[in-house]
Amino acid sequence: MPPRSRAKGNLSAAKVGSSKRKTPENPPPLARTLAEGPEEGNTPSRAANWTDNARRSLTGSLADVRHQEAEPSAKRQRTSGATGVPYSDFALNMDLNILKNDASRTALGIRDMESKLEEADERNLRNETTVDGIEGTVDRIEQDVVAVKMAVDQVQDHVIVIIKEIIGEEFGLGQTLDEVKDLIEGESGLETVMAEVLDDVRETKEEVAEIKEFIDGECGLENVMREVKDDVRETKDDVAEIKDLVEGDDGLRQKVDELGSSFEEIKGTMSALHNKLDAILSRFGIDPPAY
Repeated sequence: MPPRSRAKGNLSAAKVGSSKRKTPENPPPLARTLAEGPEEGNTPSRAANWTDNARRSLTGSLADVRHQEAEPSAKRQRTSGATGVPYSDFALNMDLNILKNDASRTALGIRDMESKLEEADERNLRNETTVDGIEGTVDRIEQDVVAVKMAVDQVQDHVIVIIKEIIGEEFGLGQTLDEVKDLIEGESGLETVMAEVLDDVRETKEEVAEIKEFIDGECGLENVMREVKDDVRETKDDVAEIKDLVEGDDGLRQKVDELGSSFEEIKGTMSALHNKLDAILSRFGIDPPAY
């Protein structure tokens, strides 16, 4: 028989799980019974049977362990000897897989967001080019308006010459100057038409000024595009921070790997505990159960 202190220390670890067997009220602790023998005052017949009772108690506890190991892994729970908190191999494995999948999806989402930010940056560059093109078009319109005004003045002189030639060819020199004046200054004459053209030119210049204000003004397109570019840069910085939190040296993915390593250590500890239980049972001539 092994020393009492060693048997008492090792057998206390054999109480794994919760036994469902019916036991007599207030039974003596198994380890104390094995270490100290029957309680004082017991009859010789009870003293003779204390070893058998202790062996049946130990065998029943291990049978409960074997019964729990035979249950589906999703429902099986054991109790940590250090903290007394139930845990499940299956549940812990599943949580680790979920964490790894979430970390992978987060990394994919970050890469997708970076791609979209690069596309937005390219669109901003194209928008800036478009704004410059609009401004150049406005300048060309203004130049065209001035050219139209100059052309109108030239047309007026040419029309007068043409009218004089027509009068000279078809009507002769006897055509009165009043008719010529009416062609130029009448209700539908050349001056009226030219006045309308000039009004249209002025309206066009006002519209051009509004377009330039829309582009170059305090709340214009250029300022808006500049703010958009600043927001894009800030968003890219935020994405970089998130990426570091997930994939950095001390990030989520590293923590998940560390948690997986801790779980493997726990499983190794449980395996070592099973081996110790088998050794204890062998000392008392009990066949170890199949885990």
